[in-house]
Amino acid sequence: MPHMHFFKNMEPQDFLKLLYNADCLVGNSSVGIRECAYMGVPVVNIGSRQEGRDRGNNVIDVNYCRDEISSAIQKCLAAPSPAPSHIYGSGNAGNAVAGILESIKLRYHKKNSF
Repeated sequence: MPHMHFFKNMEPQDFLKLLYNADCLVGNSSVGIRECAYMGVPVVNIGSRQEGRDRGNNVIDVNYCRDEISSAIQKCLAAPSPAPSHIYGSGNAGNAVAGILESIKLRYHKKNSF
């Protein structure tokens, strides 16, 4: 297919830009479950690799069946993009953790055991 490209490695910022502008992500990567939920990118998740993980409204799970995969891709392309989901947070975990660490008294006891 002329509109399909495969990349082995990519800079993270370039990868996120591609994801954000993608019509649909197809595969079994955790990026489809986590980052794409946050960005509202539709995902066709193939197989059981991500089994047990919570999913946003952006994910369609399918087996390794050509017809299922094709049908799910067509469904993603025909529907409006899903709303972003904060199922895995709203993107401010680092600031929240830093705020907690800043506000508590840290205690540590170094003990030599020799």
